[in-house]
Amino acid sequence: MGKSVECKACHGTGQVQNPAYRGTSFEFEQCKVCSGTGTKNIVLPEKLENPDFTAIIELAEQYINDISEKGWADEDFPQWIFESAISSIYGPGVWKFISNR
Repeated sequence: MGKSVECKACHGTGQVQNPAYRGTSFEFEQCKVCSGTGTKNIVLPEKLENPDFTAIIELAEQYINDISEKGWADEDFPQWIFESAISSIYGPGVWKFISNR
């Protein structure tokens, strides 16, 4: 499944300043990233057919155990649970997509 987004290289204009003249004149050329369209088609990650929620369950249990045993839990638990949920639904490759945005 694709989604059209503004090209980051030309900021949606379809034109970029020619590197040979950068800083000395305003000569522009067609953006090579989007071929001058100003938009770029990206492929969105797909949900796994059979997500495995084992990691989320284990983290949630550890969170509850820590609170019951120590009276507190690591402040990063919500982030770990969130990251585990995203990975469980979309697979571990989703982080490459996210980090490239």
